[in-house]
Amino acid sequence: EEIEHPKDYKFYSLEEISDLKNDHENIYIGDLIDYIPPSEIEGTIQEIVSKLSDTGQLHIKGPDILQLSWFCGRLNIDLKKFRYIIYGTGRKGCYSLDEVMEMTVSGTGLAVASTSYTNGYEYSLTLKKI
Repeated sequence: EEIEHPKDYKFYSLEEISDLKNDHENIYIGDLIDYIPPSEIEGTIQEIVSKLSDTGQLHIKGPDILQLSWFCGRLNIDLKKFRYIIYGTGRKGCYSLDEVMEMTVSGTGLAVASTSYTNGYEYSLTLKKI
């Protein structure tokens, strides 16, 4: 399931997050968690969550390492593509959907609103403020 962006959406770099107001209804971070050092994930998530309105939602999408490994083992994904997804894009990590849910729900004031998979290995996760 593709995340649909509103017509008036804007892109921000991670460095610009601190300058945003805390009134955003939706924040889409894609697979950002995979590209930041593990030691910075908690603080980054807290910063992003602080920019959501009281009814805001956080949308995350990325490859699930467990599902990706399963597909590779079943030969549905060749090793070249597997290596590219894991190593060829500058990722600092690659996590399972369960790990991402734990990182984003624990102590953040968020709850899981929905989850789904596309391509068999790419998760979409929507979290809402509680």
